[in-house]
Amino acid sequence: MQYVAALIGMMWVAHLGVTLALVRRVRRLTGLIGPRPVLQRPMILEEDETVGPFHAVTTAGRTVSRELLPEVGLTAFFSPICPEAVERIPGFVATAGRFPGGTDAVLAVIVSEEPDAAEPYVRMLEPVAGVVVEPERGELSRAFKTRGFPVFALLDATGRIMASGERLDQIFEIPEESRTR
Repeated sequence: MQYVAALIGMMWVAHLGVTLALVRRVRRLTGLIGPRPVLQRPMILEEDETVGPFHAVTTAGRTVSRELLPEVGLTAFFSPICPEAVERIPGFVATAGRFPGGTDAVLAVIVSEEPDAAEPYVRMLEPVAGVVVEPERGELSRAFKTRGFPVFALLDATGRIMASGERLDQIFEIPEESRTR
């Protein structure tokens, strides 16, 4: 009788093991187990996407719109309440100061609900860029579909994004195969 009980116990453990293995395999195949890919939306339009329509006036009184884009333009979005964005302004100023086309080809957008908070950054950016101060979800932010700060974009005269990212080095990166030519 003891042998029968032991045999039934071993069969029960084997059955449980097979069942658990099958459950695990089914979950893995259906994606319920294991690491799931994190789908993070980009913080700005990506390469080959097109900027939506916009119209704004810089702090110097110059009109900017999608119809008036330069041949190649550099656009940046900053927020005074984002420490990382504020830290990146000096690097942007250095890059924008060397950008072909000068202030006509460079646009800096400061997203701030309070114009007074944006003023020190406007003064830093005006020598190298056309500067627009707009509230959160303003016209330019919507046109470029920004979701965070700082973000940068290189675009052509049609509004097509040539490169974009959260760091300047992302948009000025030279692919390895281009370096060897």
